[in-house]
Amino acid sequence: AQPFERHHGRKWKWFSFGFNGNLANYAELKKKLLASGEYHLTYENDTEIMMHYLSLELRMEKKPDLVHVFSNLSKKFDGCYNIAFINAEGEIAVVRDPYGFRPLVYGFSEDKKVFMAASESVALVNSGIKDIRPLPPGHMVHISDGSIKIKKYADAKRKSHCMFEWVYFSNVSSVLDDRSVYITRTNLGKELAKLETQKIDKDCIVVPVPDTAKAAGDAFAYELGIPSKEGIIRNRYVGRTFIEGSSRDDKVSNKYTALRDVLEGKKVFLVDDSIVRGNTTRQLVRYLKNEGLAKEVHLRITCPPIRGPCFYGIDMSTVSELLVPQYEKNPVSGNISNEVRDKIAKEVGADSLIYQTVEGLVKSIGLPKDNLCTACITGSYPTLWGRKLFV
Repeated sequence: AQPFERHHGRKWKWFSFGFNGNLANYAELKKKLLASGEYHLTYENDTEIMMHYLSLELRMEKKPDLVHVFSNLSKKFDGCYNIAFINAEGEIAVVRDPYGFRPLVYGFSEDKKVFMAASESVALVNSGIKDIRPLPPGHMVHISDGSIKIKKYADAKRKSHCMFEWVYFSNVSSVLDDRSVYITRTNLGKELAKLETQKIDKDCIVVPVPDTAKAAGDAFAYELGIPSKEGIIRNRYVGRTFIEGSSRDDKVSNKYTALRDVLEGKKVFLVDDSIVRGNTTRQLVRYLKNEGLAKEVHLRITCPPIRGPCFYGIDMSTVSELLVPQYEKNPVSGNISNEVRDKIAKEVGADSLIYQTVEGLVKSIGLPKDNLCTACITGSYPTLWGRKLFV
């Protein structure tokens, strides 16, 4: 659990911090750390490794500038990290990595007396903050002696904003790097509707998978002139399933309630944000047919096929556990073939399956493709250790 706290006799060496992300070169950092002295690692995770490397940067006799501290660390860390740091003197640093993988925003109250920072804008909006801005990659907010300054600590080699934040992970009411999550998901639905091949008739309904596919599903339905219905209701006491462990199948069966009055005899276009392992999708399709008595279930996925793990902070599977690579001889080679798509539809029990295209995804977000991390769908990992781990 975070934050981690490091005690020390000197206040500027006594610090606490938390971070969002994942160090792709964790194994290398650990190896170097253990080789440099008699270190004892308690938790075997990258947060603990980061704590030790922070301590090494602070070991000088004279108090170092935190800009230099995080600048030096940026040359050692490979991966994704948003850091919130405070020392015992009250000096604060809020740091976004040079690639900007994860969102990070900051803002001030109207009277400028309150400063806040968070991963998502919705947290600041709900706290009454009006003036909200994204922190640029490679920059930090430095707070010392009542002074708040935005400082550059590292060059941004390239921007690599995680596309999955807009597709799934972030709250729909957030704005990430000046791009609305809600508008993006609406755009994803519109782009998906352009790919539709099924004949539309009076028995057709759209059922978005709650809650992350709701905006996309509604837009998809509107574009095609089909009613959008809440055919499945989510149990609010069950968490996200793609990050669950081996008992996921049991949890999925309790996650949703199918509304038979809505689904029975219908040709259902089931709109979901993504397919990772396929377990949730397989059970959902079966559930809609067996319990909801849907006549047909046609899967429409707002994210392109997931073909690679994420080494930058989203807990996706290894390649062998992902669904799509099991059917492709040459993964990460563009958009999915009709043959592979049909095999996957049959595997999960759907009557048909259409994925979003990479082009449609990029267009929906509205940022240049080179400013996005699409590694899990294209195999193009932006950092050296991401490429090493994928090989």
